Amino acid sequence: MAVATLAASTWTAAAEQPRSAAAANTPRTDFDHDGKADIAIGAPGGTVGGGAGAGYVSVVYGDGATATFSQNTAGVPGAAEANDKFGQTVVPVDLDGDSYTDLVVGTPGERIGQVQAGMLTVLWGGPDGLGAATAVDTGAKGGGSVGLMVTAGDFDGDGRPGLALRGPSWSVRFLNGIDRDGKVAKDSLYPLYNDEGPASPRDLSSGDVNGDGITDLVVTVTDDEEGDSWRSALYLGGKAGLTRVGILTATNGKRLNGQHTAVGDLNHDGYGDIVVGHGEEWDSDSGRPEIKGDAVGVAYGGPRGLSDTLAPVWVNQDSAGVPGVSEPGDGMGAGLAVADADGDGYADVLAGVPGEDFDGLVDAGAVLFLKGGPQGLTGKGARVFSQNSAGVPGVAEKDDAFGESAALGGRLVVGDPDENAGNGSVWALSLTGNSAAYSPGSFGDPATKAGFGDAVAGG
Repeated sequence: MAVATLAASTWTAAAEQPRSAAAANTPRTDFDHDGKADIAIGAPGGTVGGGAGAGYVSVVYGDGATATFSQNTAGVPGAAEANDKFGQTVVPVDLDGDSYTDLVVGTPGERIGQVQAGMLTVLWGGPDGLGAATAVDTGAKGGGSVGLMVTAGDFDGDGRPGLALRGPSWSVRFLNGIDRDGKVAKDSLYPLYNDEGPASPRDLSSGDVNGDGITDLVVTVTDDEEGDSWRSALYLGGKAGLTRVGILTATNGKRLNGQHTAVGDLNHDGYGDIVVGHGEEWDSDSGRPEIKGDAVGVAYGGPRGLSDTLAPVWVNQDSAGVPGVSEPGDGMGAGLAVADADGDGYADVLAGVPGEDFDGLVDAGAVLFLKGGPQGLTGKGARVFSQNSAGVPGVAEKDDAFGESAALGGRLVVGDPDENAGNGSVWALSLTGNSAAYSPGSFGDPATKAGFGDAVAGG
């Protein structure tokens, strides 16, 4: 099964502060600023203008209106070409501070001459939703495949969000002060070094972990494809630049390792907590603790970056209160998102379990909704959703792999880019009813091998 490569982060000024129940009900992705949450769906494999894999992005507005954007859309920079992968990443963020959420779209396959340079495009929000578009000036030092992984935040504390992305030669690249003409006020590189030498990022996420109002960065790296080699490190943002705190570890001194991370305040103490999704089985021969069926882990935040008093935890389907039973190949945490979905002031976790078997169906897939609370992340109040759940459109089938990607807002957004032989589908699930499903046909878009839902954002 395919695994989503990035859990993209949504940044707004409100998201950086301890959140009240009222604030939690304010949409963090609202392209037209109508008070209703919007959803962005990347289909990087979509065929546009005859070019397979050119890619497109579909948008569902809170009032039900829809739109699709590609590099063949009037006003969008570039031209749709085979394997551009427009929509590989979708990151909502209000870049210009006008209260309309903008959408940063990654196109890592964009070629300049013979070089796969990649590209970032901003679709600017406004009263009518997303419209005007700008190519971000990433210059010649992008290092290739710009847009493969992107997260947003105010990493330098200047009051304006910027972007962090994978840079060349074992570095993270920061773009600050992006204007509507695509010019970047500050373009800088931060070299990455860990306990074992230089490292290239495989995943990026962001949030305020130490509660100082400045965005911090979580970088995940790996040396090889072995499950236990993944490791995530916290870097605190600040006016003087990043400060490395160190690799996340569990209470036994082993790495709190996984493929994806996301940040949110699970226990509502004013500090963002780092959630780690480990959607691949651990190799017990490596000496790491084996977690059958995979899991999500939490490293709690504190004033120095990581809490001195709250121990990291692992939660899986064998944890008390969590529906189901952990089984090899479940892939829990392959899709991962963190936000306050129920408006109680505590961030929650949505974890995909694309390898979940049930009703005699192999790898039909499911998602777990794990509630935050005063004790942080526990199994209390956990719920499970699949295509066989009441109110969820569709019917679960073998190898559906429901839950490969995830986003979380007032709704649970579940992506399955492998649905229908790789065409893909997305669901917007409500905790109280009125769920909906979307496919390329919902927008009149090309479906064949589109990978619709490979990236999702909003809710």
